[in-house]
Amino acid sequence: MAVSWGSKVETSTNGMRLGYEFSQSPSSVGTGTSSVDVTVDVWIWTKGPVSDSSNTLTIGGDYSFSGAVSVSTSSTSPWSSSNKKKLKTLTISRSTSYSSTVTTTVNASLTGINAVSGTASVSGSHVTKKRPISPPDSPTGAALAYVSDTQLDGSWNLPTATSGKPRDRVRIQVWDLVSGSYSTAYVGGPSRTSYTYNSAEADNRYRLRVRAENDAGSSDWAYSGYVPTRPAPAADLVAVRSGTDISVTWDIVARYNTGLKFAHSEDGGAWNYDLATLAADTTSYTHVGPDPAKTHQYAVAMTADGRQSEWAYSAVVQLLTNPLAPTPTAPLDAFDGASVMAFYWVHNPVDGTAQTAYEIQYRVDGGDWTSTGKLAGSSFSHEFAGGTFANGATLEWQVRTWGEYATEPSESPWSETVLLEVSSTPTVNLTTPADAAVVETSSLTAAWSYGDAEASSQTGWAVVLYSAADAALETLQGTDDAASAVFETYLKDGASYSVGVAVRDGAGLWSAEDRNYFTVDYAEPPAPAVTANFDVDTGAMMITIDTPDAVAPAPEAEYVDLYRAIDDGPWTLIATNLPKTTALTDYIPALVGVNHYRAVSVSALPSTAESLVVQVVVDAGEGWCYLNAGPGFSVVARVRANAKRSRSFSREKVLHEFAGRTHPVEFAGEHRRHTGSLAVRVSPNPDGGATLTQLRRVVDLPAPVCYRDPLGERIFVSLQELADSSERIVTDANFSWTEVSHHE
Repeated sequence: MAVSWGSKVETSTNGMRLGYEFSQSPSSVGTGTSSVDVTVDVWIWTKGPVSDSSNTLTIGGDYSFSGAVSVSTSSTSPWSSSNKKKLKTLTISRSTSYSSTVTTTVNASLTGINAVSGTASVSGSHVTKKRPISPPDSPTGAALAYVSDTQLDGSWNLPTATSGKPRDRVRIQVWDLVSGSYSTAYVGGPSRTSYTYNSAEADNRYRLRVRAENDAGSSDWAYSGYVPTRPAPAADLVAVRSGTDISVTWDIVARYNTGLKFAHSEDGGAWNYDLATLAADTTSYTHVGPDPAKTHQYAVAMTADGRQSEWAYSAVVQLLTNPLAPTPTAPLDAFDGASVMAFYWVHNPVDGTAQTAYEIQYRVDGGDWTSTGKLAGSSFSHEFAGGTFANGATLEWQVRTWGEYATEPSESPWSETVLLEVSSTPTVNLTTPADAAVVETSSLTAAWSYGDAEASSQTGWAVVLYSAADAALETLQGTDDAASAVFETYLKDGASYSVGVAVRDGAGLWSAEDRNYFTVDYAEPPAPAVTANFDVDTGAMMITIDTPDAVAPAPEAEYVDLYRAIDDGPWTLIATNLPKTTALTDYIPALVGVNHYRAVSVSALPSTAESLVVQVVVDAGEGWCYLNAGPGFSVVARVRANAKRSRSFSREKVLHEFAGRTHPVEFAGEHRRHTGSLAVRVSPNPDGGATLTQLRRVVDLPAPVCYRDPLGERIFVSLQELADSSERIVTDANFSWTEVSHHE
């Protein structure tokens, strides 16, 4: 390195300055360098010639010297480079450090030069770099232990860290069979010797590796052994009869298995695990010659390095035996003896074999049994020609079946006896409207006449109004002897329709539908005009209806009906028999979406005319939640301060376990439950929300209550408990609700 010079001490005729220069041996510090020699050279530089040896040079810092030195320079040129002379060289040994650099200092002064009065001085330092560290030593004894399908415990040993091989952290990685790669699970504490892995899953295989790290690098990995979790059970375990043997098959779906267990049970008794020893990849087994007098069931479990899956079970297999009594399925009610009649049943084998033959027997009015005899066939039905059974009689019938079992008696027991009536199909005649009639009103009454050969009374009816495109517009039905019914649907002037009617007799037989087609032509009353405006204070729609007076020969409007539809939903009648000019309130329109309104004027004929459809878009109602209750839903409370809604939905469900299935089977009922709650701030109340008293009034009213909110919920509910809490001047309230059935 170059000489570093101190300040000049000079006069007009001469001067001097001291300098120093460090050197180091070895010049660089390696991992194995425990010490270095640091040498300092002290120099003088004179302005003019100097010859002196009676001076005093003092060197301090990490060095030590004091004494006279010979100074001899000769150039008369000011500060000539030839006047630079080395005065003293000193060397000391310095120990290196892994943790920090080593600084060597020097300070020197020279006085007593005869040609220059005063003292020259200089000071400086030299830095020896840190001794570089090496990567840490590797952990040893890595192990991974199974705790559960979701937890594995890892452990390892750590060697003692040294200054030259410090350990800053430990890195843990886990390999799994599914991904086929390692992923980092933990990086941290340099002294950690264990780790719990909680992300394991069943039907997988894992391995742990761990290494130590510092700024110089990483140690080698230390690896545990492979540890499997429980393998997946066998799938689709099926046992079927094959002659006098039983064939058992299954699928292996486990990602990793090293073996399997096979078990057998007779007549539901204890399991035998010694029937067969099978290789890990076996997917079938034939049980040769099992006892035909007993039932048989089989089970398979997969193993992975001794860890066992759940058992998978086959269905119970019965070797050849009699079927159970079959199940009659039709006819179970009355039928018309004049028609071809097919009798149906279900074959119920115990041994799993198909039906090979059947026999039907029947008797009329409690007389003797008549049999078809044993008939070969696998069909679960038998036809009797029309007229085989006389109308007006009672009929009893039974069926029995055969499978492949051949030892007599080989047939099943007779099925339960089905008792039913043989009866003529009733007849119906649609009298109003007549076929091809012209209907001159917007209201339609359908009328019909009923007939039955056995003089059985009418016990049911169904009448349908169809459009010209044959779409069912309205269906009316009953369980009485009515001979007419009035449709609620208004007929449109100039349109074409049809009406169909069918009736049921006392034996439960339905007639064919009688259907007539007709057109509509009537004088329309004046059409009403509708306006609608949303009022955010009440969450209601303010509606006006204005129907002009008729101009002859058109009939006057007697009253008006009002309908509402939400978005693409159906039209709902919300008010009827209104004055032809009036104003009214719809208290429960939708808060989100499009509310459609139309009015229908009705004359005395009656005939009808429809208004244009009015559309009103409501966009969240400024964030309010509304509760409407009471008559016509006219009692309203609105809230929005700090509103927080929560909901839950469930359906009636039951899970059942079955042998041969690894997972349960769900049976869902028709009952559903939709519940929720709303929490709000009711005080302070700067924006006009409901008070606690107003909320209590709504909760006190009976269901249904219409709940609407700015998220688009619009449902009819039963309100449960209202609770409130107060702190200082702040009052919060919350209530719960359950959706109830309600038809608008």
